Amino acid sequence: AMGSMERLSARTVANEPGRLCDGKGLWLQISKWKSKSWLCQYTSPTTGAIRQYGLGSLDTVSLAKARKVAA
Repeated sequence: AMGSMERLSARTVANEPGRLCDGKGLWLQISKWKSKSWLCQYTSPTTGAIRQYGLGSLDTVSLAKARKVAA
């Protein structure tokens, strides 16, 4: 697993199912079917629960755009 301070590059190629962390709550999720999508994970300020929401497919949302949205 990558540390929370490590960042992905636009050329990161991963084909194993799982998640890669870009830092600041941004994750690249890779399904067992090799589809890749962005997730943003955060802690709810009211309940303290960990929440996440999808930002879209890697095919349609660039790393730069995903970082802007997650920030």
